[in-house]
Amino acid sequence: TAAIADSASVTAAGAVTLSANDTATMTAEVDSLSLAAGLVGVAVGLSSSDNTVSDQVSAFIDSSSVTASDGDISVTAVSDLEVNSTTSVSALSASIGLAGAGAESHVNLNGTTEAYVNSAALTATGHDVTVAANSTSNANSLTQGSSAGLGSVAVMLSDVSIGGATRAYAGGATTVSVNGLDIGATDSSTATPTTTVFSVGAVTGAGAHRDDVGRRAARDAGDGGAGHTGGGQGEVPGLHPGDRLIEGNGEIHAGRI
Repeated sequence: TAAIADSASVTAAGAVTLSANDTATMTAEVDSLSLAAGLVGVAVGLSSSDNTVSDQVSAFIDSSSVTASDGDISVTAVSDLEVNSTTSVSALSASIGLAGAGAESHVNLNGTTEAYVNSAALTATGHDVTVAANSTSNANSLTQGSSAGLGSVAVMLSDVSIGGATRAYAGGATTVSVNGLDIGATDSSTATPTTTVFSVGAVTGAGAHRDDVGRRAARDAGDGGAGHTGGGQGEVPGLHPGDRLIEGNGEIHAGRI
């Protein structure tokens, strides 16, 4: 978090730049192997991976005054997050028996990236004020499994969920004395669940399921989100008036105010 708040007064001879940046890459790997040998045997392999990331990146000027005597005022928040999860399981019965393999992998991203000015007095005579929030989220989930035996069953599950919001706004009793005001929010999200399954035996069964859900809001507006509306958005928890909702993979590029 980068902030100027609590009735602070900042005066700079040049420009004023306030920036919060978060870049993270996370990798999780889970492997499981089950083996049964003998005249009669049963091999069962189970593996599970659950990864949840909730972060908040904020840059703001709140209830304070900022003056840039010879330059721009910039308030930016940037988030770049990548999560990779791999879950593998194998079950082998080298006997008269059964082999069963089951694996599941879950990746959940739910963060907020926001840049805003609220009840602030901003002065940059002859220059610009920029308030920008940019977020990139990539979630990759790989589940793979195999089973081999006289009777063989393998079931694999993989799902990815991306939620949260990217916001840039001006609110409250904010005043600006500037040449131009630029408020923008950009959000890019990609969810990639992958499932592979392999089963060998006299009697076999194999099942695989993958699911990706994207529910992320991007907002760029003045106070209250004026200028952007959408039907039915009030049913989604956490959205503000004027929020725009991404369903599935997609990008939102905000305009200039």
